[in-house]
Amino acid sequence: MKRTRVGMLIFPDVERLVNINASAPSRPFPSQAITPPAPHTAAPVEPGTAEALLAAGQPERARAVAQRALDLAVSHKERGHQAWALRLLGEIMAGGDRAEMEKSLAYYTQALPLAEELKMRPLVARINLSIGQLHQRAGARDAAEAYLGTSLTQLREMRTCASGRRGPRRGSWDWAT
Repeated sequence: MKRTRVGMLIFPDVERLVNINASAPSRPFPSQAITPPAPHTAAPVEPGTAEALLAAGQPERARAVAQRALDLAVSHKERGHQAWALRLLGEIMAGGDRAEMEKSLAYYTQALPLAEELKMRPLVARINLSIGQLHQRAGARDAAEAYLGTSLTQLREMRTCASGRRGPRRGSWDWAT
């Protein structure tokens, strides 16, 4: 009984949650409990939205959302989110013409040292993979082989495939064994 009373002092709406079928009307939750998320919490959400838009074939909207994520990350000094947003912008721009490919490379080259400094190994490997694929599309075979080889080595060290998933056992990916 005492435990319930203490609980009622700490969580005044616990009675409403526990006794849902009670006939007595319950008090509504306080308005302070329903608050919109803080603006800085949108930074990690935006890249996921941008990736979904890119996968859905909407690169312009994806670029706008990714740019917003980058702006939020920079304004709130969230360097890890900044690296992810830069990589994502590079990914979005990589699908375009030659001028956009150069912009893509610029985004990747901004993201790579930042990710390396923060020791974000999976992100570093993904950036190296993307730079290698970009050089491959541009016809720069030597540069592509260097970046793809680096990425493959990094992924092997982490025992991770290119999609970012880990293998449940040795030999689950032929190239990673």
